[in-house]
Amino acid sequence: MLVSIQGVLGSYHDQAARELVGQGYKPLMRDSFSEVFKDLQSDRVGMIVVALANSLVGPIGEVYDLIRKHQFYINASYDLAIQHCLIGLDSKSKLEDIKSVSSHPMALWQCQHWLDNNLGAAKRIESVDTAAAVEAIHSVDQVAIGSELSAKIYHRQVIARSIQDNPNNFTRFVLLKKSIEIQPEHKRLSLVLITKNNPGSLYQALGAFAEQGINLLGLVSRPIPDQPWRYQFYIDLEVNLSSKRFLLAQAELERQGCSIVILGSYQ
Repeated sequence: MLVSIQGVLGSYHDQAARELVGQGYKPLMRDSFSEVFKDLQSDRVGMIVVALANSLVGPIGEVYDLIRKHQFYINASYDLAIQHCLIGLDSKSKLEDIKSVSSHPMALWQCQHWLDNNLGAAKRIESVDTAAAVEAIHSVDQVAIGSELSAKIYHRQVIARSIQDNPNNFTRFVLLKKSIEIQPEHKRLSLVLITKNNPGSLYQALGAFAEQGINLLGLVSRPIPDQPWRYQFYIDLEVNLSSKRFLLAQAELERQGCSIVILGSYQ
């Protein structure tokens, strides 16, 4: 099954896609999120896997905007524990001999204290992708930060494991399709909410969920295109799309004059 991802083999996108898709997964590797979304829009692939947010950095605004623009649906999500490894040609390389360390800017940032303490003199080089940085290692004084999977794929050696500064480092990935699947076991619902531009309108809208005992799992605000300083709200709820509780909340939101766009129903 052909799946478009941002990144190369061994990237965290690749790792998450393997978990989300399972047997039969075949990656179509792209350099940018926009290319990935175009693959699904043109029916070159039947699904895509993209990172949505990181537990330390927050939401990836570009991805939220692309989901809304293309009107794709979230069919599944997966929280990947990010375990950054220091990778080189020789697992016994001495840290004092290393002259450069490369990786994606976010990975370098997430490991900056470890790097300061252990590789303070090494030059830091930004790469478009963690796995691409691992593949590019060609001398013993070069290292990269990436996943253990990338080390295996490109026949490199892990020098140190779990070098991220915060152990609670997770990235949420979502599987997107053009169609929505609604199943009785689905307990998570994602939507976009646009409220009236009145004082207390968001408070009242969220109250519609509270009145029905619906748990709010996440809320992200993003600008509305062509409407300066107006915002739409991406909301994750712990509820089934077909449940009476949600239908009552939806009716109340419509009474308030809110606009709702469903983004996905999944586990």
